[in-house]
Amino acid sequence: MDTTARLRSLLAAPSPDATEIADQLDRLPSREAVTVGRSLGGRRIQRLLWDCSATNDPISVTDLLPADYEPMKPVRYYGKNSLPAFSVFEKICCRPPNDRIGPILWGYNETRIRPLIGPGYFVVHDTKGNSFGGAAFDYTALPD
Repeated sequence: MDTTARLRSLLAAPSPDATEIADQLDRLPSREAVTVGRSLGGRRIQRLLWDCSATNDPISVTDLLPADYEPMKPVRYYGKNSLPAFSVFEKICCRPPNDRIGPILWGYNETRIRPLIGPGYFVVHDTKGNSFGGAAFDYTALPD
């Protein structure tokens, strides 16, 4: 059984096991993990993945990019959302040149329709204790 089929099988279980799902993805080389992750489309599957991830500890800004990561050096996070079209995207993040406001990241979205919709700039900041989770991509704040 290939990895995508295995993940779909795990997600079809009455109580999907988040650890087993993570283990399956963690065993893959990065490019293959992106391909497999993006193949798991559909709102139902994405809802199951979201619900499974709720059992994990919340992430923080330093989980996304460690505090000692080089400022202004971009890192790409590959994703897929549940929109019916143009659902493949990348979030490009970096540490600002001076972390004067606390642990934050700057970033923008990359997608095939970026020329039409713009880059979608954001700031990532910790939201400990908030219903958003441990860190939020805040589109109301712009990198300065």
